[in-house]
Amino acid sequence: MANLSKKTKNKNERKTIRELGRMLPIGLKASEQFKFKPKDGSFKFKDWGFKEEEEIAKLKQDESSSGRFATRVLDLMLEELGGLKWSEMDETRLLVLNQACLSDMMYMYIHLRIDSMGHEFAFSHLTCPFCGHDHEEYVVDLRDLDVDCSPKDDPVDSTIDYKLLKPFSWEHNSKAGKVEEKIESLKIRRSPWQVMEEITGETAQNEGLTKRVIIKGSLQGYNDTEGYVDDEKIIGRLQKADYERIDRVIARHNAGPTISVSDKCESCGKKWAQQINWSYDYFLASSSLPSV
Repeated sequence: MANLSKKTKNKNERKTIRELGRMLPIGLKASEQFKFKPKDGSFKFKDWGFKEEEEIAKLKQDESSSGRFATRVLDLMLEELGGLKWSEMDETRLLVLNQACLSDMMYMYIHLRIDSMGHEFAFSHLTCPFCGHDHEEYVVDLRDLDVDCSPKDDPVDSTIDYKLLKPFSWEHNSKAGKVEEKIESLKIRRSPWQVMEEITGETAQNEGLTKRVIIKGSLQGYNDTEGYVDDEKIIGRLQKADYERIDRVIARHNAGPTISVSDKCESCGKKWAQQINWSYDYFLASSSLPSV
């Protein structure tokens, strides 16, 4: 049972995008509800021409959530997913993406950038946080980004039991009347892409709200009970000592691509790290291409 009080072995297998190719790092789960029975974890995109560009421009005007917009872009551009023809899926295909693992969706999004615009991604400039030196047009090869993949013996829907450092009690109604129950542990699943679709507006500007949305979407039960975890009565009672650790457990369990680059400053020699902005206007725009 995890609580990060001791170092625990990370079972994920690390590869690069170049090594993994068009295979998802976590994998797809069959769903009778969505009539989705994938053959494997592969995916394939269609060509991106002016027709797609114009449709995506329309989608962009209608969506306030970067997560929902990414869902619509992938839905438009996918040709195959899990060895199945994407165009032959019915209207539930958006729900398939909504419930797909966050890390798999992000991996496909990065691969869409590679397939459609090439593997070179350029930062117009990077400033060293230590000495202020400006690295003009720093270019990275997206194929060399690290990807943490789940082991073959780890099911897509596997969970981790997290033992609370600060357990608490809550009252709820049952058939026998009001019951007081002590919450001692939480079941953590891999975050579905749904959590990214829910981050919009005020939530996107508030780190606390963002963290809460991700934790809420990544919990699958408490103690020995599986199912819905009440936002106010349970999640709202979590203390910082626990929710910060839960956030780390979720990140490790989610695995997936590392959306950042690091290097040594050519001026001071210290190592810096920089997140890659994956928003559409930055990641899939002409400004992200190297100078010609």
